[in-house]
Amino acid sequence: MTRSWAGAAWVVGVVLLACDGAPAGSAGAGGQGAAAAPGTSAGSGGTTTATTTSSTSSSAAGAAGGAPDLCAACEPAETAGNIAFAAIDEVSGVAASRLHDDVFYVHDDSGESARFFAIARDGAGRGTFTVTGAAAVDWEDMAPSPCADGSSGCLILADVGDNAEERADVALYRVAEPTEVGSGVTATLAAEPLPFSYPDGPHDVEAVAVHPTTGVVTLLTKAATTAIFELRPPLRAGMVAVRVGERSLPSFVPLATGADIDEAGTRLAVRTYADVLLFPIAAGETAAAALQEPGCKAPIAAEMQGEAVAWLTRGVGFVTIPEGEAAAVHITSCGPGE
Repeated sequence: MTRSWAGAAWVVGVVLLACDGAPAGSAGAGGQGAAAAPGTSAGSGGTTTATTTSSTSSSAAGAAGGAPDLCAACEPAETAGNIAFAAIDEVSGVAASRLHDDVFYVHDDSGESARFFAIARDGAGRGTFTVTGAAAVDWEDMAPSPCADGSSGCLILADVGDNAEERADVALYRVAEPTEVGSGVTATLAAEPLPFSYPDGPHDVEAVAVHPTTGVVTLLTKAATTAIFELRPPLRAGMVAVRVGERSLPSFVPLATGADIDEAGTRLAVRTYADVLLFPIAAGETAAAALQEPGCKAPIAAEMQGEAVAWLTRGVGFVTIPEGEAAAVHITSCGPGE
């Protein structure tokens, strides 16, 4: 992957970074650091920062300004293992399998081919899956998704990274989950291409979440003020995303790098380089509406270049994985969704 480095280097405690002109600081819940410069954004792989492990106290959980009970239900993060695949060194998307217990799917950042991998909770390899009918310009996120017929068991792969904000070819790819996983398993999966555009020109997006029942796709731009877009079912090629709002995320580094909605559709997790922010989703509410609430900062492990987040099956917590070779699989246990 080609990284873009520009602007000043900032040193905040143990954090050192230089990223597309967007300075950022270290943070977990209640951490201290330099805020990102207003109006700037960091491209894919353009920011490197460490996060500190967050407190699980109600006061720390509510540091973002609201919903303290949501984050207070989460325990300190633990390391479950390390990714065993040598080919994986820049994880930018993770999704929990809906078919196979304790299996996660991961994909690398730009520079990889159109494929993803299955790993066990401890990072052991559980399969390599090539995706046909798909390009891999800059895959940035993935999520469990309803299939075209409304049934469960599909995945959305989001080729939406656009560091220079100039792409006219962004797309989602919908594939059926692999029916078999295991050590040494390889398979080829056919994708349904879903190219789309934005109504106001290109955007750099790394955070994509899919509602488990409605199938609404929520896309968050990677900028100091996050623009919120939706793709509404039935998903089809040539759609134009609908802009439904914007907000500045309550993080020392307010750049959305990943997102996921739990299996019950009641909680949204948004990853930044500094935090995992949790937002409750009320019955009948969209993720975009939930994002207008204050949210709270959940406990996370210290990670360099953290971009990937996914709720565990049954919503009993979430997983984060940073970039890097043999990256650690971090699990934050939380209470299940309603």
